[in-house]
Amino acid sequence: MALEREAAVASRVAELREQVRVLTAELHGAQAELEALRAGSASVEPLASLERSDAIRAVLRSVDVSLSPSELRERLVEAGRSDRLNEITATLKYLLDKEVIQRPERGRYLAV
Repeated sequence: MALEREAAVASRVAELREQVRVLTAELHGAQAELEALRAGSASVEPLASLERSDAIRAVLRSVDVSLSPSELRERLVEAGRSDRLNEITATLKYLLDKEVIQRPERGRYLAV
């Protein structure tokens, strides 16, 4: 019985760590967006210093339409990043699996 309880608690700890990671990414994306708004522009300049997943989420949050990986790459490059398309695609898959973005249609992505 003690081993079952330990496994349950370990599982819960892993879930909570993942929630913290997701919330931290959301926080970084929201902070980047807020900084851009306070700077008086809709640009994504602060994205250059964010991790790729945070930068992608911030770009998706900054638009009202779904974007393709190529469109995302264009916006990231404009922000001073040098992410390759295959890296962006892999990150989109990861974020989609974590349910922090949506794919309303094939090849198009939205922030949740």
